[in-house]
Amino acid sequence: MVWRFPLLQKTLNSLKLSSQHMPAQHLVEHNSKLNHEAAKDRARQRLDRADAFSDDQDLTQQFG
Repeated sequence: MVWRFPLLQKTLNSLKLSSQHMPAQHLVEHNSKLNHEAAKDRARQRLDRADAFSDDQDLTQQFG
């Protein structure tokens, strides 16, 4: 049984480190999700502006 103590201590240390990094990792994932949503919103806005521009005028008037 004594031979398991070093392995147990390694496991406990690993769990301790993992639990310390978990909130930071969650924050990074949350920020990544927010950035992705913001990028999608900007892309939708650009597409809406392009559609509005092409609907406002005939293509021959725009480029002809």
